[in-house]
Amino acid sequence: MADFETAKAAIRAYIEANWDGVSIVWPNAGFGAEGIEDRPRDGDGNPIAFIYCEILPTSSRGSGFGSVGKRVKTDAGVVAAHYMAPIGTGDEQAGTAIKAFGEMLELRSIGAPPAPRMEAAQPGGGGQGDDDGLYFRVSRTVPWSINYAA
Repeated sequence: MADFETAKAAIRAYIEANWDGVSIVWPNAGFGAEGIEDRPRDGDGNPIAFIYCEILPTSSRGSGFGSVGKRVKTDAGVVAAHYMAPIGTGDEQAGTAIKAFGEMLELRSIGAPPAPRMEAAQPGGGGQGDDDGLYFRVSRTVPWSINYAA
């Protein structure tokens, strides 16, 4: 049965299989094999760029017509991706990378039906990326929805 969790898993698997840019950090997950690090760094201890990615629910609705098993339920959500650029590196690379990330997802179905349908990527703003002033953030969101029998 399709639902938010299976859609989330399909979207995450698609991202992990198709993104070949900077590393992706997921909520409440470690950055590397060494364990959880809140700010990834290179071998010299300098901050490095990464994308913080969340797959979030936004709504759920269902039809009231028909008998059980023949009704349609729609779960919707958004992929929120934030390119975290070390301060002092400018925003051009961040903007180019986060645009490519959005284009990788937008206007496609992810997986076999019933599959999450991705909508057009929406540019976001930029701003402070962390509380310590080490990163500048450039964001992009991609709304999605999945329809299934309920």
